[in-house]
Amino acid sequence: MVLRHGEFIYAGSQKEALGYFSPFGFVPQPGENPADFYIEVAFGLAISTADPPVAAADLAAKWTERIAASRQDELDRLQTGECTQEAWVAWCKETMPAVGSDTRSELWLLVANIASLAGVDVTWELVYASVGTWPMVVRPLPGMWTQFTCCITRYIISLWRKRSKFLGTICIMCAPHTDSP
Repeated sequence: MVLRHGEFIYAGSQKEALGYFSPFGFVPQPGENPADFYIEVAFGLAISTADPPVAAADLAAKWTERIAASRQDELDRLQTGECTQEAWVAWCKETMPAVGSDTRSELWLLVANIASLAGVDVTWELVYASVGTWPMVVRPLPGMWTQFTCCITRYIISLWRKRSKFLGTICIMCAPHTDSP
């Protein structure tokens, strides 16, 4: 993920980044660290070699255009019409592979109940609308104090696990040293 002034200019794998930035004339020199190069692109320090050159300030708009095009492709691929439970299960396996079979069945029952309450057949439009409104559990990020105490706790635990080495080092440091002839 690469940001410029808080806006995405790229979000994807490192392997695909070169292919994305190349048409805009942003290609790292041989031997140059790609991560450093893309930071320079984000800060506007890299110069586009494209004809006509692409300004770094325009990259956020280019990314937004790409996302809009991919969303439109996604919308074009959506199924329409009546939805069966078998089609639902196949769609869930493809789009939500982490969802188990029991959960898929429960979700199907939820969608089917919504349709029966509304007095309509289960359609793909209803499925997509239902999926888009399912509540997601989002945990807030921990505060700075929580993160600090977690790090300190982990450090103390690691010291305790290595206590024999730690205590041995302290004993050696604190032991009186005598010079022997």
